[in-house]
Amino acid sequence: MTTYPVPRRVHIGTRAEIDTPGGLHGVIKGLSAAQARLGMRVEIVHNIANATTYDTLEVPAEQPPATRTPEANPAAPMVLREYHFAQTASALLPARDRRTETPAVFHFHGPWASEGRVQGQSALRALAKFVVEWRTYHRFTAFTAHSTAFRRVLLDSFRIPAERVALVYPGVDTASFTPQDRQAARAALGLPADAFVVGSLRRLVHRMGLDVLLRAVVGHRDVVVAIAGAGPQDADLRRLAEDLGIAHRVRFLGRLDQPRVPTFYSALDCSVIPSRALEGFGLVALEAMSCGTPVIASDVGGLPEALGPFAPEWVYPAGDTAALLRLIERVEDEAPARDLLLAHAAANSWERCALSMEARFAELCR
Repeated sequence: MTTYPVPRRVHIGTRAEIDTPGGLHGVIKGLSAAQARLGMRVEIVHNIANATTYDTLEVPAEQPPATRTPEANPAAPMVLREYHFAQTASALLPARDRRTETPAVFHFHGPWASEGRVQGQSALRALAKFVVEWRTYHRFTAFTAHSTAFRRVLLDSFRIPAERVALVYPGVDTASFTPQDRQAARAALGLPADAFVVGSLRRLVHRMGLDVLLRAVVGHRDVVVAIAGAGPQDADLRRLAEDLGIAHRVRFLGRLDQPRVPTFYSALDCSVIPSRALEGFGLVALEAMSCGTPVIASDVGGLPEALGPFAPEWVYPAGDTAALLRLIERVEDEAPARDLLLAHAAANSWERCALSMEARFAELCR
């Protein structure tokens, strides 16, 4: 049997534990697991306090690391450090890369300063974050972005040369996100068996636009809304549902542990992603479609890209409650075929993403 040198990939995460819910951590876990399945040695650095205090997790390989699948691009660097967050990159880059000259890439998940500003942080704090971002990004020569929209942010807001930024869409864990029996899923979550149920799994913050979804369904008296997630807007959303007279049709399910997320999507007739701003790609779109559930999304950031062949048909202008209601009414009568949804998700697996990353690493780090 032909043997290949075994590449090593080290993901530098955030100040939080890697199992903390969130899209960034989901990308790290999904990509690193796929890399391990390709026969690479993979580590995740997380829970980062400073340059010397952090935790390291070794991702278990599903095949012996003595051999390497030839699909993993042999021109890519043997050892590569993959950074995911500006704050921790600024702390760890000198200690882990500059001294060893190990090739490094930055995966851009979104503008840290802009996200804080949208969430109500002061202009001064946002400026401080922007300075950290600017200084950190300009120490890298290789980047990936998960959507055309966020690639444009790197180019325009941070003046990163276009040839340094590769577009690579993230993936979905098609082994975990599979269709379940709808009635059983609804029973498990306490949702009505015979209602038309739309839902959204989001962090409960203003940027996610969940209030837009609640306002939209006022015009459809038969729709039940299921909201999964936690966050500072929880009380405000519950109060809004009361004020709109739809509290009896809204179910707040709280934060779901990961094994229950596919159950949530399988319970829905439609998943809605009503984001107002700064949506890099929207892994939740692929996850829902991988469960056979159609998706309606706003036109923010990379969401239309995540919907692939279902955009622009199932995309509406962000904040437009009337347009959202029209799509909800339409999906009730003519939802996309399940086999097409599953095919789109299958074409965007984490394995596909990992192989695409390796090809881009070969180009960016040569």
